[in-house]
Amino acid sequence: MKSSFLDAVKNIFKYKPREPEFGETHFKNYNDFYGHFSIFYPKDWKCDPPVVIDEGGYAVVFHSKRSNSQIRIGVETILPLKFNFKKYAKNEIESSSSGMLSKAHPSKFMGYPCFTATYQYENEGRTFAGKRFIFYTGDRIFSIFYTYPAEEKNLEKTFSYICDSLIILPTRTKIFKCPTR
Repeated sequence: MKSSFLDAVKNIFKYKPREPEFGETHFKNYNDFYGHFSIFYPKDWKCDPPVVIDEGGYAVVFHSKRSNSQIRIGVETILPLKFNFKKYAKNEIESSSSGMLSKAHPSKFMGYPCFTATYQYENEGRTFAGKRFIFYTGDRIFSIFYTYPAEEKNLEKTFSYICDSLIILPTRTKIFKCPTR
């Protein structure tokens, strides 16, 4: 009897995920304002308007209202004529500008050349996990980065679903920078 009472007390104080399990999550569609992609994200999350990063580049961030979970989708539309995707992706992932060091691993995403990296880091005493994909469609670069509190492993399926729901829309125009001389 004592062990069952003790187990009941432990369960009361046991950490419970802030996000619903994947099967209980409802999703809604987001169509990119600039017309480059479409994606499904959790209905109770917030979607920030696109933020222009640089000429021809912008990002859209979806984040949870319950936890520190988020997914960021970046699009680069202006590329130099002589573009080396491998060099670009490795530099983006392996540079320490964000304070997170990781190794870029070649792969494929939706059939496109891709580099990925997984992250684990601490912020304000809390451990976070995350993953980044950078892939090249031949005329645009997409960057997907998601992060979540490491103890909320139930979010892995949610992020996998979000990434799998991504639809790359055809480009309307192709704009390239002139190479520097």
